[in-house]
Amino acid sequence: MKFNLKSLVVAAAFVAAGGANAADLTLNAGEEITAFGYTVSGLSGAGTLSFSTALLGALELGGVTFEEVAPATLAVDGYSSVSAAAPVQSLTTTLTA
Repeated sequence: MKFNLKSLVVAAAFVAAGGANAADLTLNAGEEITAFGYTVSGLSGAGTLSFSTALLGALELGGVTFEEVAPATLAVDGYSSVSAAAPVQSLTTTLTA
């Protein structure tokens, strides 16, 4: 999956804190979180899931159908290409300081 640079910056900010104390944190899109003197906000981005040809072959044999569920978008070209994309809703990490 590929994620927007801002999502990676948020994850890097959590990791960069380092240290001995740990806290499980979840940052939701549109929110702000403060821990160990760091404030992080602005979570945005999207992730895309693409299926391999081997998996698509197995899904075709099984007669599996595909259905889009909001807010994700689905791109289907028979059983030759299937991918789904959705906005990042939250990021959960263990922050140490």
